Amino acid sequence: MNRPRVNGLFALGPRSYDGLLEDSLVRSWISVYRSSNTRDRYLRWLNALCVKSGLSLGQLLDLGPDEARRVVMNVVQAYLNEDKLVSARLIQGVVKSFFEYHDRVIRFKRVRHRL
Repeated sequence: MNRPRVNGLFALGPRSYDGLLEDSLVRSWISVYRSSNTRDRYLRWLNALCVKSGLSLGQLLDLGPDEARRVVMNVVQAYLNEDKLVSARLIQGVVKSFFEYHDRVIRFKRVRHRL
């Protein structure tokens, strides 16, 4: 008995980050990335940052560099506390990209895993 192959078992629905795409700051930045996988991954991490910090990306950009770094590092620390080193580093990289695109500087010290 041959069954037909079923591809795409799940229908595409709203993504967690769809709200971010309503912001022109996000749309202009994310459009520079050609890979849909990269865009998807970066938007997911930015959304996680917004949800965990309670700030929009516009609000984050309006903060001074030290305050913005503190907000991001609080989120990064939460991932480190869960032993999610790669996630912590990815958030830093995505935020750095977002800030640099908007001519803002944000610097992070290297994230190290606790022993």
